[in-house]
Parts: sequence; C-alpha cells; structure tokens
Amino acid sequence: MAFNFPETPSENTEYTPAGGPTYVYKSPVWMVKAIITAPAPFAFFISGKPAVGAKYSIVTPFTATIPASLAGSRFFTSTVSTGAPVFTVNRVVGGTTTAFGTFTITAGSATVATLAGSGGSLAVGDALQIVAPGTQDATLADISFTVLGTRT
Repeated sequence: MAFNFPETPSENTEYTPAGGPTYVYKSPVWMVKAIITAPAPFAFFISGKPAVGAKYSIVTPFTATIPASLAGSRFFTSTVSTGAPVFTVNRVVGGTTTAFGTFTITAGSATVATLAGSGGSLAVGDALQIVAPGTQDATLADISFTVLGTRT
C-alpha cells in the first residue's frame, strides 16, 4: 500500500494515513512514531515534621498525566500521625496553582492514606507540588510520597 506523504514537510511534522501508523518527519526521513506509555513516578521526601503550609516542589522533566484519585500513588512515614492530616498535590505554572488531588493520611498508619482528586496533565517545566496541612500534626514526621503518573 502506498502512502502520499507531504512533499515538503517541516521537522516533526506528523502524518497518519488511513489504516496506517503515525509517522513523524525527522530530516531527511519519515519514521514511525513510537507510542510510549511508561510510568512516571514523582518522589518527595519531607525530613522531620513539615512546617504548617510548607510547599515542596519539583520541576517536571517530561510531559505526564496524573490520574484521577492519584491512582497508584503511595505514602510512607517513619513516625505515624495522631490525626488525619491532608496534603494537597498541585500543579504550578507561571504562578497559577491547580489542585490535582489530596493524600489524607490515616491516623496511626505508616502506609495508609485516602487518595482523592481529579488529577491532570503536566508539561515540561511545570512544578508538581505537595503542600503540608494548615495545622501541624503532633507526631507525623519523615514522610515520603510517590505521586504516580504516566509519561505522555
């Protein structure tokens, strides 16, 4: 089957013929575009007790999608909480903050948290942020979060 590729493509031009895969132009040839879906774990560690409302951010090096309810994300603490503190997960772009979800930590547990939220998309250079609760838990300390996304 012959395809009618564009005659004068620009670099990174995509072409999807009927019934065929997507091709991308990488001068001087057309190549099959790879479809890669890979896990994108974003890890945070908070040493000691987090300060009230403290913000912990990382810059994303690739595009990714964070699923609804932060599905697949994980939490661990060395010193369990006495209450049920809520940590918020945000995307920050150009000073604008968009909430992606929350970790509500289960009192007395080192690994159990209720996950919620709509999730969202991250572009290269966006900040993924975790914000500590507005009230400090009496005991919670040394906390690890992994927000699991999918690389897009």
